[in-house]
Amino acid sequence: MMRNNNYLSPDYQNVYSSSSIPVIFDQKVSKYYSFEDAIEKGGFGTVFRAYSRETGEKVAIKRTKKCSSASSVEIDHSKEEVYISVYLNHPNIVYCTESFSNHGETFYLVMEYMSYDLHYLLWEWKIEFKMGEKRNIFSSVCRGLEYLHNKNIVHRDIKSSNILINKNGDVKIGDFGLAIDKNFNHGPYDHGVGTITYSSPEVLLGEKSYDSSVDLWGLGIILVNLFRVKLFRSGCERDTDQLYYISTSVLYSSIFQFDFVPKVITVLAPRILHRYLKDLPESAKILTDKLLQYDPRERPSAKECLESDFLTEGEITPLKDLYKRRTTRKRSRTSH
Repeated sequence: MMRNNNYLSPDYQNVYSSSSIPVIFDQKVSKYYSFEDAIEKGGFGTVFRAYSRETGEKVAIKRTKKCSSASSVEIDHSKEEVYISVYLNHPNIVYCTESFSNHGETFYLVMEYMSYDLHYLLWEWKIEFKMGEKRNIFSSVCRGLEYLHNKNIVHRDIKSSNILINKNGDVKIGDFGLAIDKNFNHGPYDHGVGTITYSSPEVLLGEKSYDSSVDLWGLGIILVNLFRVKLFRSGCERDTDQLYYISTSVLYSSIFQFDFVPKVITVLAPRILHRYLKDLPESAKILTDKLLQYDPRERPSAKECLESDFLTEGEITPLKDLYKRRTTRKRSRTSH
């Protein structure tokens, strides 16, 4: 299937119609690919390790949830994921080579194979990245986000497990299951999306007209993660629980009240308590402080992050021999 890298979108009324999505219809994906084990299972589908029957190349294939068993929202997300994924073309975005559909019932996305995800490397293998490697990872995510945001695409699920790394050490953003194209999808947007520990205050507060700044909050959490710090609480069952935990983790939290209207986020600009960030260099603290602003308008763009002191004050070094550097004996969830 030929890729169209000019990112020419149809009109919004047709963007979700099956006829507008660039897929190979009514062809069995198993005719072209040999499936192996499942790599990842999520609410919107399952990712498998597979091999091309023609070339033997290892790939990852995402099978979306069957439309007959999915809600209308899930179906729209699946179609928009296919639509967005096959048109993106950037060194820091996971490349989707082609897509298939089984009579419009299930979609299959064939993607380049990525050996690792950042979450697993940090918290399972417990790899201690050198400062130059941290800059490499962070700058790669920034470049990927700059590309997306310039095209008016919001990822909406920026987190460490969606930052993928291949065996060559290339860092890329993956999983566009929740992404939206604001050129045609004008909202209102659902707020119960993403991973709660990476969700911005405006999303947690129920705002339905947010923009790309929600990705920049997640970018701030990833920056802190690179220094092996988990900033906010995992396991919160409700948005209000996580919002409370965020508010008690910042200065001036005593003036934050949950019965305020969502516009409260536009008048508060609290700072993260530095006891959480004591091991970060000053330039990383300053950048984290800017990215984790309650007011989304105050967060720097991905381009501005690329120009920050954190990325310009030292060298950026490649990622090498990750498999040899693990400090636990557990195998990677994706294998090498």
